[in-house]
Amino acid sequence: MAKILVVDDEKNIRKLLSYILEKEKHIVFTAANFVEAVNSLKHSSFDVIISDILMPGLSGLDLLRKIQILAPETPVIMMTGYPTLESAAEAVREKAIDYITKPVVARDIQTAVGRALQVKKINDEKKRLEIENREYHRQLEKLIV
Repeated sequence: MAKILVVDDEKNIRKLLSYILEKEKHIVFTAANFVEAVNSLKHSSFDVIISDILMPGLSGLDLLRKIQILAPETPVIMMTGYPTLESAAEAVREKAIDYITKPVVARDIQTAVGRALQVKKINDEKKRLEIENREYHRQLEKLIV
């Protein structure tokens, strides 16, 4: 079970993704645009974020850049109904973990979220080990002194 933020300006897409993900026992929050998504990020943490690329105002790629500042450890899946090589390349450059196209296919969403959760698990374990390693070093330095 993961806590997932879905960002899309289309209400029906938000509802569909929520339905697909909730069937998998995930907790889903939604946002209709950049501002709502940033507000959600300021008040909560998420295991995965799924964002549309094309939205009115600031785009999903703008949101991806903001996520790298607010929650850089959170895997982001970018989604678009107008896939281009340029948008895919930019999403990857901005550290999106996956790139999927609309129309939404349940299996594609489930697979992408599963991969994102694996990456999150690995990153969380890496972070835990780094903290543990720093503590061991501190203890060793105390023993040496």
